[in-house]
Amino acid sequence: MGRAMKGRVKMFKRLDCIVMTTILLVALLAGCQQQPTQPSTMPPTKTEPSTVTPITPETGTIIAEVDLAYEETNLEGAANIVGLTLPLPTYLPESYEIREVYIWAEGCDLILLISDREIEKELVTFTVYHDGKPLQTRQRWDCKCKMEMIIGCPAGGGLKMPWAERVEIGQIRGRWVTGDESNSLWWQIKAAPGEEGLVEIASFEIVLRASKNISKEEMIRIAESSLW
Repeated sequence: MGRAMKGRVKMFKRLDCIVMTTILLVALLAGCQQQPTQPSTMPPTKTEPSTVTPITPETGTIIAEVDLAYEETNLEGAANIVGLTLPLPTYLPESYEIREVYIWAEGCDLILLISDREIEKELVTFTVYHDGKPLQTRQRWDCKCKMEMIIGCPAGGGLKMPWAERVEIGQIRGRWVTGDESNSLWWQIKAAPGEEGLVEIASFEIVLRASKNISKEEMIRIAESSLW
């Protein structure tokens, strides 16, 4: 997941960013049992299966997809680019730690890969389609880990996930989505006290996705440790 004033983020202003965000959401919700919701304002896209044999998740692991448009960095470098204190968890299960950190080229979205071991990954080439026509051919890392935390900049208006279960995360409300192979916890948090007006980012939207070996209670505990 230079200073922020050098690379101001304006979400969904460019087609490339729209495509990237769509891919990210598809990856997060893959396998989740969703009910119909309001039509998305994003253009319909899909990806063509890769010809590369995908890395296989083990029991208790997930595959996090990291597009090559993301740059690998560290927590200090990510904070410098965003220009704000990052809402990072202060609690993780024993032996778990943030192993790898990736940031979107314009300094908006972060992907944190969390595990109790080194991250195993494989390069995959795929094609994004729009209205049935190939739009872009891209590459990504398929990363085997125990959890991933995505910290992004919401477009505003709160979490629009009517199909998801509402949960309490400290004093805020989040959303819980159950999937076949992983579960996801979603919440929003304002910038740290005293930092609200430093840059255009007024708040963060956070998604914690984990293998089904991690309980809902444990994921909520991790989320609560990220609150100010």
